[in-house]
Amino acid sequence: MERISYKGITIGLLVLVAVLSIAHTLIAKLQFRDAAFRAQSASLERVMQVASDETLKKIHGASFSLANDLQRRLFDTTSRQLHPQQRLLGELDDLFTNGFAGVAYLDLAQLRVYDQQLQLLAQSSMGVQGLPAAAPRFILEQALPRKGVDRLKAIGGMWQGPERPFYSLLLPIGGLHLSGYLEVVLDP
Repeated sequence: MERISYKGITIGLLVLVAVLSIAHTLIAKLQFRDAAFRAQSASLERVMQVASDETLKKIHGASFSLANDLQRRLFDTTSRQLHPQQRLLGELDDLFTNGFAGVAYLDLAQLRVYDQQLQLLAQSSMGVQGLPAAAPRFILEQALPRKGVDRLKAIGGMWQGPERPFYSLLLPIGGLHLSGYLEVVLDP
């Protein structure tokens, strides 16, 4: 101890403080970089979520408008029933051959008509082939238990098809005199 000078102790302490400071800075840099990366990832994820929600809202609105226009052509207001099956098929396929308002931003995959118990009555022969012949599970789970006025509400959502995801909207046909349902299937 007697051989160590005040100058040596001071220099040693300064070197130790400098080394600790540099080590602290490097550790903080790594931690802040990871925290900044996590924050940036969370922010980007939120932006993507908001954008996809907005896109789904637009798809829902456009498909609702399309289904409303089409359901008027499928229902005979005088007899308060759906048109015969041959006419239903013609009306469903007509949108694929002649187009519709919104064809520029909606990719129509399939159109289907169901009875009140969601049993398939008719589906378009054009569009995406190989889709299941029944309504998607989320539609069945939401629509079948509904009673009264709730049956007149539209149901829409994403579902996984055999090869890729699809968006379906189920709309009642016939207004207050429910005769069936129309499903518009879109490739989002």
